[in-house]
Amino acid sequence: AEPEAMQLATEQHEALAVQAFDAYHGRLIKSRGEGDSLFALFETPQQACLGAIAFRKLLEEAVWPTSVPIAVRTAVNVGTVTPGPTDVYGPMVNRCARLRSIASPSQILASGAVYEQVRTVPGNISFTYIGSHALKDISTHEDVYQVDAVDDVRTYPALVESDVVPNNLPTQISDFVG
Repeated sequence: AEPEAMQLATEQHEALAVQAFDAYHGRLIKSRGEGDSLFALFETPQQACLGAIAFRKLLEEAVWPTSVPIAVRTAVNVGTVTPGPTDVYGPMVNRCARLRSIASPSQILASGAVYEQVRTVPGNISFTYIGSHALKDISTHEDVYQVDAVDDVRTYPALVESDVVPNNLPTQISDFVG
């Protein structure tokens, strides 16, 4: 409805991401090819959580050119990526995108792996266990945690369930038939 204002908001969104992520040694990677989504790499999962919290705060404090403020869904995951010429690849990237897809606007979600690495590190990060959830195209359930600042724990609606259809069929190892 507001294409000119949205173009400005998209640029502002990315500038605020760079500002928040730089403060926690994060590096913005090329857009994931999903509209206006962003992907960043951090040195530690703790820095990623703190960068996500800082980004949300900057978004909420910003004055937007659009009639509705911009709120984003955020996910934090940990793992190994394969670098490409202008991007990174790997199952960790896909899992992070699937985790983000079930969040509410302004909500920050973390995988169980992030929680395990960060939970004992002193800092201003609060984790709330949301449950074990099926993620689209991933064969195992993921323990999901909500990430907030200790002094700003929030409540959100139930997670958006993915369109995973449970079944008792074995995982297909290859497409070979016969």
